[in-house]
Order: sequence, then structure tokens, then C-alpha cells
Amino acid sequence: MTAPISAIVVAGGESRRLGQDKRFLRLRSSQTLLEATVSTVATLTDDVLVVVSTDPARFAALPARVVQDPCHGAGPLNALVAGLAAMRHDTALVVACDLPFLNPTLLRALLEQPRDYDLLAPRRADGRLEMLHAVYRKTCLDPARRRLADGRLRMAGLIDDVRTRIVEEATLRRYDPTLRSFLNVNTPDDLRLVAELLARADGRVPPTVSPSDNLMPGTKR
Repeated sequence: MTAPISAIVVAGGESRRLGQDKRFLRLRSSQTLLEATVSTVATLTDDVLVVVSTDPARFAALPARVVQDPCHGAGPLNALVAGLAAMRHDTALVVACDLPFLNPTLLRALLEQPRDYDLLAPRRADGRLEMLHAVYRKTCLDPARRRLADGRLRMAGLIDDVRTRIVEEATLRRYDPTLRSFLNVNTPDDLRLVAELLARADGRVPPTVSPSDNLMPGTKR
């Protein structure tokens, strides 16, 4: 039987390129994008953590433990450290909060890989590593902390410091042929694409999405 895991949802909340807080986008249902992500990973674990950079009280209603990133502005590597330090199990699935097509079948397949690694990272055909759709063991914590202390903030660099198992694109496509599990929402163009894909999947006319359509209450236009 596979050992239990934790899940760490990285939800820093900068969203500078998008121009709005992606965590509160409502793309398909009454759930926000962050709530939907938490719901998906909660099917795989009894220990869900959401790492935020500021205002953790805003997320108190989430069915998850909310952890504050103690070093705002240091990027996802610091969020990873905060999550790994707080998780209850030895292994954690780590995902970004902005993956609207997060695929549980693919996630389970990653988690079922032999755990002879510190880090399991999907790699796309173009060489890109999906570091926020990956599996980390607690043994990554100290190497990640050292990288932070040295100012080496690039997450992909962690593969040089720990035992890494790479899962190549051909394997990933067995479980998610479209690889949409990795499609995130970073820019207005990403948001339009996601809205179109969701509308087509639901048999609806694709909506016209502008940045103001999903502004949080109280956000200036």
C-alpha cells in the first residue's frame, strides 16, 4: 500500500501579469480557482496545506491548513520550504493554485511511482520541468533552505541537489493525453484560453473574458 502523502498548494497571490488575484477567479462553478484546486488534491490526501504570502485570515474558510510564507517576495521556492516544514507526512504533492485542469488520474500516477527519490518532476518534451506539479519528500527541505540562503531562487535548480526522478512527457501523456493538467493562468491570454476550453467542454459558447470580469470586490478598476 502506498504511504500517505500531504498536498501543498502554492498560492502566493502576486498575479502581476494577470492583473487580478487569480486565486479568486470563478471559471466554471461557484468555487474559486483556489477552492477547486484544494478540492482536487483533497481527494488524494488527508493533509492539505495552502501556502500564502499575506493575509492568511482571508483563507480561514478553506478546508485546509493555511501556512504563511515568512519571506514575501522570495518566490515559490520559499513557499515550498514553508509547506515542507509544515507537512504531516514524509511526501507531498506540490501544485500551483492556478491549474484549472488539474488531472487526478495523472496526479495518482505520479504518486504511484516508486519512491526512490527526493524529488519527482514531470518534464515536457521541450525540456521544461513542471516544478509546481511535482512530488517532494521531506528530504528536500534542507537543500531548499540552503538555496534560499544563497539567493538561488530558481526552483528547477533543486534537481542538482537532491535525488531526482524525472517523468518524461511520453509517460505523462498516458494519463493526460492533452497535458492540460499543466495549463495555468498567468496572463490575460491564458485566462481567455482557459475560458474557451471550459466553454467548449461544457457545450457552451465561449465567453468574452476581460480582466475586469473577475475582479474581487473592492478591487479598483
